[in-house]
Amino acid sequence: MNKIILYGGSFFVPLFLLCITFASLGVTPFGDNNLLISDIGTQYLQFMYSFRSFFSDGMSLYSFSNGIGDSIATMWSYYLMSPFNFISFLFPKENLPTALIWIIMVKISLMGLSMCYYLKKHNQKIRFSMLLFSTAYSFCGFVVAYSFNYMWLDALILFPLVVLGLERLAEEKSGILYGVTLFLTIVTNFYLGYMVCLFSLVYRAYLDWLKYPKLKDWKVKALFHRWKKFLFYLIFTGILTAFVLLPALFGMLKTAKTSFSLSTLSFYPKFLFSIFSQWDVGTIRFSNRLAHLPVIYSGVLVVLFLILFFFVKNIPTREKKGALFLLFVCLLSLMIELFNTFWHMLQAPAGFPYRNSFILSFLVISFGYRGFSAWQNEQNLTWRNKQLFKATGLLLGLLLLGSLSARVESYIFKNSDIFDGSKLKYLGITLIYLCIYSIFLFIWANKKSRLSLFFIAFLFFTELGLNFRVGMDNISYSNEQTFENSYKKMNHLVAELKDNSKLVRINERIPGDDLGYKVPYYNYNDGYMFDFPGASAYTSTLNKDILNTLSNLGAYSKNERRFSVVESNPALNLLLNIKYDIYSEKTSEKNPEAIGAGLFVRDQRVKLQDDAIIMNLENVLQDISASRKPYFKPAQSVMKQGASKITVQTTTTGNLLMYWPHMNWSGITDILVNGKLHKPNREIETNQLFNLGYFHKGETVTLEIKGLKEKKVTNEIFYSLDQAQFGSLIKEAKKTSIQLEKTKDSHLIGKIKPVSNKRTIFLSIPYDNAWNVKVDGKETAIKKIYGDFIAVEIPANARNISLTYHSFAVIYGILISIGTIMVGLVIRLLVRRKVNG
Repeated sequence: MNKIILYGGSFFVPLFLLCITFASLGVTPFGDNNLLISDIGTQYLQFMYSFRSFFSDGMSLYSFSNGIGDSIATMWSYYLMSPFNFISFLFPKENLPTALIWIIMVKISLMGLSMCYYLKKHNQKIRFSMLLFSTAYSFCGFVVAYSFNYMWLDALILFPLVVLGLERLAEEKSGILYGVTLFLTIVTNFYLGYMVCLFSLVYRAYLDWLKYPKLKDWKVKALFHRWKKFLFYLIFTGILTAFVLLPALFGMLKTAKTSFSLSTLSFYPKFLFSIFSQWDVGTIRFSNRLAHLPVIYSGVLVVLFLILFFFVKNIPTREKKGALFLLFVCLLSLMIELFNTFWHMLQAPAGFPYRNSFILSFLVISFGYRGFSAWQNEQNLTWRNKQLFKATGLLLGLLLLGSLSARVESYIFKNSDIFDGSKLKYLGITLIYLCIYSIFLFIWANKKSRLSLFFIAFLFFTELGLNFRVGMDNISYSNEQTFENSYKKMNHLVAELKDNSKLVRINERIPGDDLGYKVPYYNYNDGYMFDFPGASAYTSTLNKDILNTLSNLGAYSKNERRFSVVESNPALNLLLNIKYDIYSEKTSEKNPEAIGAGLFVRDQRVKLQDDAIIMNLENVLQDISASRKPYFKPAQSVMKQGASKITVQTTTTGNLLMYWPHMNWSGITDILVNGKLHKPNREIETNQLFNLGYFHKGETVTLEIKGLKEKKVTNEIFYSLDQAQFGSLIKEAKKTSIQLEKTKDSHLIGKIKPVSNKRTIFLSIPYDNAWNVKVDGKETAIKKIYGDFIAVEIPANARNISLTYHSFAVIYGILISIGTIMVGLVIRLLVRRKVNG
């Protein structure tokens, strides 16, 4: 019965604290706020729609909602492998933001349960004091800072079980628990799984240090004999996860994350004693989530007991030295640039730094509980009191040193993220908590007052809740009811416009306000949310070749993780077959230039050039239909009245485009075209192709760019797309254009209008050698065209084309995993035969 109460409490106490916190913030399901902020609002919500569609719409491993089309295997392996995602099926689609909050709350609560299970098994005792430490794990600094990145939380649920399995393995017991939990950790999130694998090596060395004090036990032969079973499980489990790791590896190699800076491989420290300031209450804020010191908060009471761990006499010196070594190694993995980079898979994180900090919090809590138990069992009352006050004094000194050092280090390292003066008031609160804990621990130790212990527990839970509440404060929460209503309307509008049977893209740019967002929202990944082939993406798994191609054809890219078509571009609409632009729940526009997903082209080996969007588009249009006259004609421009106003005279009728390479638009406040505000739906930094509007030949356009500093204006900045000439191209190309029909995103078919000679077809699909193309039933090779699109050679009089996507990385990964299982079964059988003689 005590076990049930203990385990139940370890789950429901964190859940209760979460409910109170979210209710105080008015967060759904307790209010009308939701968590559509940061990446959870621009990526994870949309990916959850992909998760649901995968199971409801045919389990396709390719999606045209993934940017302009790509495999979803890599995205799934990084974001969507958690079994807790199935909770989303309990909610209607318009309420998925609420589903995400329940997923987060369940995961955080299960962290408490798994930590409690570890403490109980590790110490072979049932103590209700374990609830304090298991709840501390649920609300450790990593959770406060990164709970919105909920795909990482599975690893934290499994981590205590991995450690427990490793301890059993070191005791020469079964390695099944270690193998299974490590397997699940890697599968649910291979990124943190990699960190857990690294820690396994360090922790195994620590366990051996405790058990083998003699030097002869550390010779290579002796080590190998002891470690061979552990290494077998580690390597075997890693290979067994090939069905996840192989697609992830193949996909990540296609991203821009394969490059790294040598500056991230230095031995230079990132911080010093300021790390101690992170034990304060209230140090973690949503506003500094992208740049901060390691989030190692574990609760003031827990840290106090960690210090007592090193003071009490009834813990062996060797155990203390081993613990100090383990803590120091983990601290170095955060402090030294090289080690930190290595722990992050040789890639410095783009925001959300120190993602391995949960390991240090786990150790602090684990050793803290060991220190509490040993201090509690100390028989000498005088010595116990002395230890308590020494630990209190030392912790008080470390907290003060941390805050003082943070101010100094912010100058030394020239990093303002190290010190935040607004948090100093929480140092005072932390010190108050510390003093109260010490007083009541003294009372409890001397009088054995249960009331004191209950008060300490209550105070500690309020501390953890307060710290979490501060971390959630000052957030511009989105509105759940607005999202729900808008989602229904948008879903209805998209359903009316799109043709599920054809590959037709939609460029949707509705304001974030319409969806209830209180933060800037740029519609990345909305193709997943409303189930249409899109023209934008924001993901860490973005294919760099697709990104470069679209950037060179007029799409805007802020960084290597995102792109979007900010303003309608007729030439790009033609290439991507963007049939509709959606501007609001009620406003959409049909693009007549979207004539099909396949076009006959001359294939003159057009090479796209960087910082030359107009030239690239011109060359592509010439390749589709050759013309002696250019499609894009430069306009005449003159700068006047200082540096802010430019007069442009068009030389042809059509859309007037402005492309100013390397121009920094971040300092521009407004762009006025003939006195009217021309405002893109997002902040632009550089390399943007602006569509200033449709103007007739000889028309004078006055452009005012507020905030523009003196720059040389040339005619090469402004071009008009000759509408008559472009219209003739559309009319001619439409005669032989190909409409691709989808049975699902991984299988398309199309009818070809026969031509008398061999021709090349451009397909509005990113190049991927996993596509199998057949023309009239015969397999046909594909090649790259216009950067990273597919081109196919079509024989004379061909009539049918079909495309089928086979993810070889997934197939090979599954085969390797199955083969590994079979090898494992054979090894197990041979071992049993050997044991049985």
